[in-house]
Amino acid sequence: MKKTQFLLILSLILFTGCKSISGGKGSIDNSYKMELGIIAEDKVDNFINEFTYRYSFEIARDDNISNISGFYKDTYWRTRLPFDDEASLGFEDIYNKVIIKGSVIRNRTSTLSLNQVYYEIDIEILQEGKRRFTGEVIPFDFTEEGKEFTVNLARNLRDIIEAKIIQ
Repeated sequence: MKKTQFLLILSLILFTGCKSISGGKGSIDNSYKMELGIIAEDKVDNFINEFTYRYSFEIARDDNISNISGFYKDTYWRTRLPFDDEASLGFEDIYNKVIIKGSVIRNRTSTLSLNQVYYEIDIEILQEGKRRFTGEVIPFDFTEEGKEFTVNLARNLRDIIEAKIIQ
């Protein structure tokens, strides 16, 4: 019986310790990921240009690794006004950043050209907020309106690939 109690107490101590190391409240839901689709290498620049023009983002990092492995691009943080539910949490500005990753597709078969490189495009959209009175910028959980905005942005980027770019 004492061994069981000891193991239970030890488990609780370890669990509590791990929880406090990770921040105590769990992870922050301020990142949204989506697979956008497949795009030909010669269409990537068109997609990036359409995205940056349409949504007023500017590319901050552009790592064209190679057509063997893929590419990585991310934007500068873009400021937008908070939605009502974000403002009610005390935020005066919201910042969004988009990360775009392209992974080379291997063994692609179909009507696609054998000489063309194709990428599977994934994005991640991040958010942070600036506190109204302190000016502190922090990541925070998506609100309902913030999540809707982010999901719509991701879907619109997927639509750019589906409707215009890959064709």
